[in-house]
Amino acid sequence: MALQTTEQHFLSAWILAAQLIGAECFKTDPNSADIKSKWDLEPEREVFKARLRTASSGERLFMLAVYQFYNSKTFKERPTMDDLAYSLDGTRLSILMRLMVSYRGW
Repeated sequence: MALQTTEQHFLSAWILAAQLIGAECFKTDPNSADIKSKWDLEPEREVFKARLRTASSGERLFMLAVYQFYNSKTFKERPTMDDLAYSLDGTRLSILMRLMVSYRGW
């Protein structure tokens, strides 16, 4: 089995995050076989923003943390590491950690 490149590792974690957040928040369905790069799965800012208003507190923290990888200046609210560690389940924390170790900029 070949090792994933950093970009592939990021993309696989990004797809998992998008699937948890919901396809409607992205320009492409995260389940699409057509996704070849992070550019194929950009967030829909206005839909994302609207969804944040109805999300639970934990879901909101996860969504904000994920969006920061795409654009850290869009939302003024930025979750802290202790907020994330205290509020998120292992699956979401694992995805965020995978994004962090493989992030090389958008």
